[in-house]
Amino acid sequence: MFASRHHELLHRDVFFFFFFLLSASPPPRCSPRSLHDASTMHPRSPVSSSLQYPQHGMYESVLRTDQPRPHLPPSGLSLFLLVSAAGTGLALLLLLYFYFYFAVAAAVLLLPLAASISPVSHPPAIMSDKNNVEAVDSVPRRSFGSRIGTICRRFWWLIAIIFVVVALVIILPVIFVAYPKLAQRDVSDSTLAITDMQTSDPTPDSMHVKITQVIGSKSKFHPVLDPFDAQVFLSGEKESFMTLSTPEVKSHDGVKAIVDQDVQIKNHDGFAAFSKAVMLSEHLDLLVIGKTQLKLGGLQKTTVDYNKTVSLKGMNQLKGFNITNIKIQSTPGTMNNMKGDVFIPNPSVLTLAMGNLTLDLSVDGHPIGTSYLNNVIIKPGDNTIPMVANADLGYVLKLTGKTGKYPKGIIPLSILGNSSVANGKELTYYSKALASNKLEVPLNVPAILAGKA
Repeated sequence: MFASRHHELLHRDVFFFFFFLLSASPPPRCSPRSLHDASTMHPRSPVSSSLQYPQHGMYESVLRTDQPRPHLPPSGLSLFLLVSAAGTGLALLLLLYFYFYFAVAAAVLLLPLAASISPVSHPPAIMSDKNNVEAVDSVPRRSFGSRIGTICRRFWWLIAIIFVVVALVIILPVIFVAYPKLAQRDVSDSTLAITDMQTSDPTPDSMHVKITQVIGSKSKFHPVLDPFDAQVFLSGEKESFMTLSTPEVKSHDGVKAIVDQDVQIKNHDGFAAFSKAVMLSEHLDLLVIGKTQLKLGGLQKTTVDYNKTVSLKGMNQLKGFNITNIKIQSTPGTMNNMKGDVFIPNPSVLTLAMGNLTLDLSVDGHPIGTSYLNNVIIKPGDNTIPMVANADLGYVLKLTGKTGKYPKGIIPLSILGNSSVANGKELTYYSKALASNKLEVPLNVPAILAGKA
């Protein structure tokens, strides 16, 4: 019944492939001519007698259908055909298109074996007045579906074995070969972007960071990535400057992974190079490298390499930096005689807690004083930070006098970072970054003196 329902669903290419096996010649039959020749033998010969009286002859058991069918043991050729059929079936496993119907198709290959163990049937012999014998078919030829059904019922155990082998041959390579490669490909094709990065509580050897990462993926699969330690490199550097503990995340397009942790700064030179790149560059690239486990649905976990390049906007040399609202005013208990506001644009997504900054002031390479910015936190966008300074006003006025170098009163003020200190300890990575970026702003001395700067 199984075969009669499903044999029509077989692909016609499979049908034609095995048709010649189904059309194998039936067991040899005695031709009318051979029977006629036998009938001309001596009347008393055994052959002649059996032909004249078929009810007592050698064909009686053949013509009578109520006799039990003899069971012939399988020959060596039959066993060879059985083994060949199984081998042919395994070879067809590579064609996934025929997988669903393969068990029935493989059973068709066993028809020669079925023919070898089936009773030999011959058409009845009919005598004529002229001693001619004609062979006529008394039993109609069995249909294609019924033969397949017989094979399926008789060799169900072989079909089951073939089905299991097919499943194993297909499923095991998928699990152990295709699945890991597919997982690695999807991880490699995904993207990583940093939309927010905040630093706080800086010390010479550590700081707290909070980073918001966005994963982009066009894959139709949504696996889960285990937590892992990601090494962060500045592009072009051989050593990482920071290690981030990436949390578990279920991958899909636009998912956010937030890292919120204390980071130990073990590579001071590397972190200083990163800080300098942030200060000076319009864009910079970071490499995020790690190894983690990926799990998809009920499949086992597989190891994948995580290797991403993240592009960030830098502070672009603090272009647009300016000093505004400058006033000559002493601060009680200090040597400071000026104050004002410092305007710092920040086009990046970084929020930097830099502590207390000390900046050196000079004109044409000649030092004229020092300015101080306390508790500096530079956020994305425009920042205005209070400033106080201790300046050599006499030297400045001399430069802007009628006989001075700048009689119009506008002098080029150079500003260079000196140090970054938090809780009384210098943050050398920030100090080096500030010292690498020399700023210049025009200082309108007459406007300052008039209180209009």
